[in-house]
Parts: sequence; structure tokens; C-alpha cells
Amino acid sequence: MSSDFRLDSIIVQCIGNLNNREFLDVACGQGKWGFAIKLGWSGNPKYSIGLDVWRQNLRFAKNHKIYDDYILADARFLPFPERSFSTVCACEFLLHVRKSDGSRVLEELERVSKKTIVVSVPNKVVKVGLDKENPFEKDLSDWSAKDLSNRGYKVRGVGFQIGGHRISRNVLAGLTFIPLLNRFAEILIGTKQVSSQQYLPSS
Repeated sequence: MSSDFRLDSIIVQCIGNLNNREFLDVACGQGKWGFAIKLGWSGNPKYSIGLDVWRQNLRFAKNHKIYDDYILADARFLPFPERSFSTVCACEFLLHVRKSDGSRVLEELERVSKKTIVVSVPNKVVKVGLDKENPFEKDLSDWSAKDLSNRGYKVRGVGFQIGGHRISRNVLAGLTFIPLLNRFAEILIGTKQVSSQQYLPSS
């Protein structure tokens, strides 16, 4: 999907300081988050990779020298050892895979991250605009705040609608971390801090 501008500052904040750290952008698209990092919004990573399943996206990102490396791969089977990256990001992606595959993707993010995972996904009640040229952009699953929180993610809502009416961000300033409000959010951002314990896949 096309990335919503309202995510920009929040995603960058969630990614945090990448100085001398490794960064993996899963389903990187044309490299929006990699570009934000390249501009210095999250420090200077030691090493960054953009991974996507659509070759045209990677070609665009590579032409603009957004990441250090570019990997064509399926996010369900990340070709990296455990704990390879300090921070792993997968934004606006989970809706494009079946729910069971989305759970597999989350397991893979958790496997290769050694510090922070950041994901974002439209709330299940909200429809989004898709890139019609990309054959991998189809609505295949719905996600809720509960889906993410059940996996240990801290969830924050972005953009709120009640009864089909958008609510000004100023009205809810400082309240976006209240779980009750997430049901009305247009987009959900989940962050998870990986423990130092050995990775154990869910059963």
C-alpha cells in the first residue's frame, strides 16, 4: 500500500537511533524508511538492507542508493541467521499476506532481530489504497490491535474514526497509547523489544 504520511515521524521515532547498528527493512517497497534513515533521521546505521519480493521495488531503491544491500526474498523465509539485525521494520505489509503467513512473517522478524521490531498495518475496519502495478499488493488479511498485542507488541493507533468521522489528532493528543482507542484507529503501529533470551518460535 502507499505509505500514509501520518506514519512518518512516529515510525522514525519507533525505529530509534541506529548509530553503528544493523537495520533490515522487510517489504521495503521503494525505500521510504531507508530514505528517511539516509537523511539522518535515525542516525547512521552500520549496515542496512532493503528486502522485497517485487524486483521493481528493489531496482528503484538500488538506483537511488537507499540501502547498503538489496535482497529479493519472501518475508516468510528471511535468509539471515538469528539475531542478525538490531532493528527490523515491516510497515504496511501484513495485510498483503494471509493471516497464517503473517504470523509466520512476525516469527521471522522476531527471529532475526536482536533489539527492536517495528510493524504497521491498517486497522481491520479500514480500507487502503493499493499500488495496482504491484501484483503482490492485495488485501489478503485483516489485523487488529489485539492480534499484535497478543504477540507481545506495544500498539499505538494513528488516525482515528468514530462512526465514519475522522477525529482531529489534536483532540486525542497524548491519548494514542490508550488501548481502548485502538479499535477506532485507522492504522496500527506495533513495537516489540526482543529479549536477550534465545529465540523460541511460537507453537
